[in-house]
Amino acid sequence: MASETEWVSIKAAAEWLGVSPDTVRRRLKRGELPGRHERTAQGFVWQIEVPHAPARGQRVSSEQPAPAIAADALELARLRERVSGLERERGELIAQRDAWQEQARRSSEAEAQLRELVARAQILAQALPASTGDGRGHAEGAAADWTPSGSRATPGRWDWWDRIRRRSSI
Repeated sequence: MASETEWVSIKAAAEWLGVSPDTVRRRLKRGELPGRHERTAQGFVWQIEVPHAPARGQRVSSEQPAPAIAADALELARLRERVSGLERERGELIAQRDAWQEQARRSSEAEAQLRELVARAQILAQALPASTGDGRGHAEGAAADWTPSGSRATPGRWDWWDRIRRRSSI
């Protein structure tokens, strides 16, 4: 059974659906109701597609009264609104998922870089000469007065101990 539809004005659609014309306009804007712009002598007007709209005071068909069809149309509008809300939520969830994936990718790259730096530090630590174990922190045969800047610092604690050690070994 083919369903017949009819194009009516916003006011007629509002009466047929049992809502205000502003509600029809909102639903039309959200895409919940099918509509089109038609040119008239006074300008453009919206035409709303509804199942065969009854004439004033008449029922739509002998099978189903107008309030039941209006209830079906309202239920359809609610379902369309729900679907559009779920589509918006889906879009937001996809954006969140993409952001989390990007963050995970960056964290993974940072972890790989950190592992590489740790490996390099371990290689460098193995390449350094072994400690003497006397607390001085330098290798056998290394100069006791070495400073990182390369200049001779004022005699400090290690220099003093080194002098005593040299005197006692003579």
